[in-house]
Amino acid sequence: IGNRVRVCPNAWAVRLASMSITPHVSQRILGQRSLVAASTADHRDRFAWLDEGTVRLLDAGLNEVATRDVAATRLLAARGLDELVMRRDDALIIAGLNGVVVAVLAADAAAFVGGYLVATAPGVDEHRILLLDPRTGDVLDQVMVDAEDAAAFITRHPIDPTVLIEFPMGQDGTVTRRVDVEADTLTVSEL
Repeated sequence: IGNRVRVCPNAWAVRLASMSITPHVSQRILGQRSLVAASTADHRDRFAWLDEGTVRLLDAGLNEVATRDVAATRLLAARGLDELVMRRDDALIIAGLNGVVVAVLAADAAAFVGGYLVATAPGVDEHRILLLDPRTGDVLDQVMVDAEDAAAFITRHPIDPTVLIEFPMGQDGTVTRRVDVEADTLTVSEL
């Protein structure tokens, strides 16, 4: 490890400015799919990492700031430690300011967009893109995308209510969609 390390889960990268972490910790983070951006209005460079039943809030140098114990197997999205979207078996767990909401949904990716939650859920030959109310877990809108045997990765636009969703399908290539959230509606465009 040199002076800088790049950790590249999904489609984004985190640049480490300090070397206060050990190679062991960085290897464990690289092996996890549950490292997500956890920016809030006060802290834009925060990340959350689910590690053996504990969500760890990390700063830009991946130093632990705070923790929260959870009963989940995968962390999908976070706004600090106050709002977490997690998966356990076939349940989507939204632990927010209004309590905990559980939806029967085997989601594989999620992102907060304004006051909403955009999530994806695989089907047999397609993927569903869903707009959820994070306070109730209700599905407000959904769009089907032809993406067979794909895993979804969501990259949120830093300012606009927009996400890019990539659906890599192995040798069949990658389907990429731009998703705009307006009121209670999804507008999906092919890229």
